[in-house]
Amino acid sequence: MIAILTWIALPILIFSVYSYHRYQQSRNKKLFFREGTYRLYPYVFGILILLPVLVYYLWPLSGQIDLSGLRFHSESVTKALEASIGWGKPWLQWLSTFTETLLLAVFSASFIALIWLFWLRRLDFFQQDPVLRIALLLLLGMFSTLGTLYLSYLINNTLGVEYTTDGLYNLFVYCWIGIGIPEELMKALPVLVLIRVIKVEEPLDILIYGSVSALGFALVENLLYLADFEPHRMLGRAFTAVVGHMFSTTIALYGVVLVRFHPTRKQKYLPILYFLFGALIHGFYDYLLFENFPLFFLAFFFLVIQGWLILINNAINNSPHFSYLLYEKFEKAQFPLAIMFCSLLTLSFVLGMIMYPPLEALLDYALALVMVGLPSLFFISRLNRFDLFEGYWRKFNFRTTTRRGDDLVQEQGRWKLGQLYVANTINPVNLVGKYIRLHAPMFNQPLTELFDIGEGYIEDRVLMDHPSGVRDPNWFIVQVNPSFYLGEEEFQADRILIKLRHRHVSLVHDTHIECWTRFIPMGVDPREEPDYSQYLDYGLIMINGHDYVYEVEPGLEAAGLIDQ
Repeated sequence: MIAILTWIALPILIFSVYSYHRYQQSRNKKLFFREGTYRLYPYVFGILILLPVLVYYLWPLSGQIDLSGLRFHSESVTKALEASIGWGKPWLQWLSTFTETLLLAVFSASFIALIWLFWLRRLDFFQQDPVLRIALLLLLGMFSTLGTLYLSYLINNTLGVEYTTDGLYNLFVYCWIGIGIPEELMKALPVLVLIRVIKVEEPLDILIYGSVSALGFALVENLLYLADFEPHRMLGRAFTAVVGHMFSTTIALYGVVLVRFHPTRKQKYLPILYFLFGALIHGFYDYLLFENFPLFFLAFFFLVIQGWLILINNAINNSPHFSYLLYEKFEKAQFPLAIMFCSLLTLSFVLGMIMYPPLEALLDYALALVMVGLPSLFFISRLNRFDLFEGYWRKFNFRTTTRRGDDLVQEQGRWKLGQLYVANTINPVNLVGKYIRLHAPMFNQPLTELFDIGEGYIEDRVLMDHPSGVRDPNWFIVQVNPSFYLGEEEFQADRILIKLRHRHVSLVHDTHIECWTRFIPMGVDPREEPDYSQYLDYGLIMINGHDYVYEVEPGLEAAGLIDQ
């Protein structure tokens, strides 16, 4: 017990020290726990730790409850399944999923589906689809499990597919052909039929439809895995299996998105290619579980999550109703989602108290909090972190990149897993529409001769073509007031390009944020002319949020660097 509590307390202590350090560095302490990711943690820790402790000490029941009376059972279905052969067996297998389960399993599987359905509805930022359409897709996703059983039965009996001792056979035949392709085809089929019937204007809609269908599929599958109910298994299904179904179906349908909405990628083979790739991702997911490679599974899972979010981010950026104000909706969606997931963890503890002795339930919950709770907190904080850039299609970066000052240097032949994660992490730089304050730093003498202190408005985001061949999406056009004191008319005096030197900064909480600066030639629009080399490099400039109050450092007025 002491060891488990130590494992819980240690990461909480480390995070608390880090949060306090960030709090002390923040210039806007009143907003520190009211804006951004940090506002989640006081509520999350309260739900995950304080509430279960209260439940433990105030629990009115003194013993384990017999749940056998809450089990669904159909003697006729059981006997028919035992005697069935041929094409009638898949139907009875599917039917037994509903007739041979606990009421708690039905409740838990439904609660998991409702949480993810809530997230998908909040993800539909533009024009939400009718509730009946979403309900129909969820229902069709549930019935797709029946189609999968029949298709798998056909494949297994035709090709003789079965699990063997050959790893490559298990991956490419048993998991990919025998599991991935049938399941992804059945999950994608309702979406493909729907988008032929209705007019789809949003690329995000196709991905949401696929995720809802996958959610219905996972709901029925969860009934099967939770038939002999165990609370900790419910958490594993909620945070891995359900997500796995959604991201593999998203990948499988992404080729349809590209053909319909990408201005240049109209190749007819793309839907088939992405479908096969999504099925392979699904198969590899199952393969790692079957072969019992937990560490490789977690590494693969979190890497694919990053790819999944990139695809969703691309769909958001290429909506015809795109707006840079969407970041406000991200914030609003993140908080209730975190609370609902914490409620799921707490629910697992309450159900454990019902099924097991209180001390055993508390120990199981403490272990689940270490294994699932803390990683899921990181996972939840990533779900609504999207980087807004109108019209931008980000690719999954299979090659690592390192940043040296103002340059992007692509390193050949250094494929490191850690750098692969970093290169594909979404770090939002949602600055368009923000008002900022700018000043020239003392160490950048050439810039101080042109500019002192002023205000700026971040007008737009642009894509720059770097001489190394890398496309850099992190430059912003800023309107500046007062203008730069340029003695020549080769460059625009009231508009510049800036790029954050460090992406992990906040206009609300950080001060003296360093940005690379480039001057824009007269008559040139960076949105239409992305050639990086024609913009004049002028080193670093400092920016802060618009609410920042500058203090004149002693001696600057005498030096003539600050207007008196």
